[in-house]
Amino acid sequence: MRISPRSESTRDVAWSFPEYQDLKEATRSFTGVAARGRRGTLLQLPDGTSELELVNVVSLDFFTVLGVSAHLGRVFGPDDAAALDATPGVVLGHAFWQRQYGGDPSIVGRTILFGRGPAAKATAI
Repeated sequence: MRISPRSESTRDVAWSFPEYQDLKEATRSFTGVAARGRRGTLLQLPDGTSELELVNVVSLDFFTVLGVSAHLGRVFGPDDAAALDATPGVVLGHAFWQRQYGGDPSIVGRTILFGRGPAAKATAI
């Protein structure tokens, strides 16, 4: 089920992260509540060019709440907060993995560069 706030002037309004946390703590009707936001980022390709990609930014319990697992590697879990603060991680969608990396299973554990600068990298988990 998708839960989204509404205002008198717009149909769907974005939740702030603190609002999501409040909803997650207060809900008694669901076994879990997860968050997802979408944004654009530059993916730096091995040939030195970059490509704009639309990515999902998800809460740590996103995959657990949906009951899905990884085809290869693993997904985020609620206990990953400290590890992901130290070393950001990324879960690749199947179509993206096939398109950008040809389905190469050795992508797990490799660094993927997003955006610009030294802080713009993540490890494929």
